[in-house]
Amino acid sequence: MKNVNLFSLLIVISISSNLFLNKLTAQTISAGAYYSFFICSNDNNAPWGWGVNQNGQLGNGTTTNRHVPVRTSNISNIIAICGRQNHSIALSGDSTVWSWGDNLTYGDLGDGTSTQRNSPVHVLGQGGVGFLSFIISISGGDYHSLAVKENGTVWAWGRNSAGQLGDNTSTNRSTPVLVPGLSRIISVTGGGEFSLALDSTGNVFSSGNNSSGQLGIGSTTNQHTFSQIYSLTGITAIGAGTLHSIALKNDSTVWTFGSNGYGQLGDSTTNDSSTPIKVKSLSGIIAIAASGSHSMALKSDGTVWGWGDNQNGDIGDGTTIQRNYPVKIDSLSGITSIACGAFHGLALKNDGYVWAWGNNTDGQIGDNTQTERDSPVQVKYLCSSLSVPEETLDQEITVAPNPFNSFLNISFSKEQKNISIRIYNVLGEEVESLKFTGQNLSIGKGEMSSGIYLLQIEDNKNNISNKKIIVQ
Repeated sequence: MKNVNLFSLLIVISISSNLFLNKLTAQTISAGAYYSFFICSNDNNAPWGWGVNQNGQLGNGTTTNRHVPVRTSNISNIIAICGRQNHSIALSGDSTVWSWGDNLTYGDLGDGTSTQRNSPVHVLGQGGVGFLSFIISISGGDYHSLAVKENGTVWAWGRNSAGQLGDNTSTNRSTPVLVPGLSRIISVTGGGEFSLALDSTGNVFSSGNNSSGQLGIGSTTNQHTFSQIYSLTGITAIGAGTLHSIALKNDSTVWTFGSNGYGQLGDSTTNDSSTPIKVKSLSGIIAIAASGSHSMALKSDGTVWGWGDNQNGDIGDGTTIQRNYPVKIDSLSGITSIACGAFHGLALKNDGYVWAWGNNTDGQIGDNTQTERDSPVQVKYLCSSLSVPEETLDQEITVAPNPFNSFLNISFSKEQKNISIRIYNVLGEEVESLKFTGQNLSIGKGEMSSGIYLLQIEDNKNNISNKKIIVQ
C-alpha cells in the first residue's frame, strides 16, 4: 500500500480542484468497554466507531480493531447508541432497535439466534415476532440489553444469571421479554450483571447482582425482580459501572452506591455502600456517567469531573493516581456530553469535536495510536468526509452505485486512453491504483472496509476529477 500524506495531497490537488476535508460534527457519544462511538449529525445520523472489534462490536462488517473511526454498516437515522462489553445497540428514529457484536452464549442481540453479528440486525419483537418497536430509551449491560417502550414498559434480553433481566427467572433470553412490575419508566441502564430503571416521578428501581450493594436497597442479596430504592427520590438520570451505580438528583447533586474499592463512589473512602451516599463537593451537575470502576460528572459550566480507578489515566486528570473524590479535568471546557468506557473516557465539546483519554490498547481513544493517554486528546478524523467539487474533465462521469458494497461502476461519456484511477482513504493512504482504457469500468470492493474514500480520476492531459465514494 502506498502512503500519502493526506494534508499534503489536499494542498497539491486543491490548487486545481479545491479538494478539502469537511468535518461533520458528532451529536451523541457512547463508550463500550474497549471501544467508542459517536453519531454524526451531518452523516444522516450514522454511527461511527473505533477500538476493539474482535466480536464485530463496531458493526462495520469486520472483526478488525480500528484506531480511528469507521462507519457502522447499513444504518442511519440513529438517535441513541450504547456500547457495552462486546455488543452494541442503537435506537433508530423509527423507534426500532438495532444490535450487533457478540451473541454466541447469552442472546445479547435479541435476534433469536446465537450468531455473532458483524453488522447491525434488528432486535425482534416479543416471542421473536416482528421487530421491537415504539422504543424511547435503550441501554446495555455487560451481556444483556434493556429497552423502554413509549408506554413506560421495560423489555430485556440476554444474560440473566443474576436476575439482571428482572423477569423473576435466571433464564437467558435471546428475544425481548416484558419485565413485570415496572410502569411509567423513562430510562434504563445496565451494569455488569445488574440493571437500573428510572420512572417519570424520579423513583429508581434495581434488579440483578448485588454482591457489592450496587442495587442500593440496603443489602447485598441478588434480586430477580426490580425493587424500588426508597432512599432515592427526585432522580433525573442514572448510570452504572461494573459493580457500582450513580444517580443525578433534581437539585444537581450526585449519589452513588455499590463497590468502592477504587474510590468510585466519590466519598473520600474506599468503603462499599449498599445505600446511596452523596458524592463530595459536587454541585451544578447536569450529566453523569459510569463504567468499570470510575465515574464522571458534567457541570453546567461545561467542566468535567472524574473519580475512581485511574491506573490507565481513566479520569483524564494528567495522572494515574486513584481519586476517591471528584477532581476537575483541567484541559476540558465547553463540554456538552460525557461517556465512560471500562478504562477510558469520552467528552463531546460544543464545537462538535470528541476528546478521549485513558487506556488505548485497542485504539479506543481514536487518535490512530495505541498509546495510553492520561490527559484528553482529540479523536482524529472525526466523521471526516471528503468533500469534492464537480469534475474538471471535459466530459461527464457517472459513478454508481454510491454508496456501494460490492462493485463500483464508472462510466465515461467518451472513450478513454490510459486514464489513471486512484482511491484514497481518509488517512491519505492509496488503497487502489490502476490504468484504464475504455468507456466503462467496474472496481471491486476488495479489501476496502466500510467508510468514505476519495476517487481520483486523471486523464492523459493531467486533468483531475475527484469524487467522494462510500463503501458500505
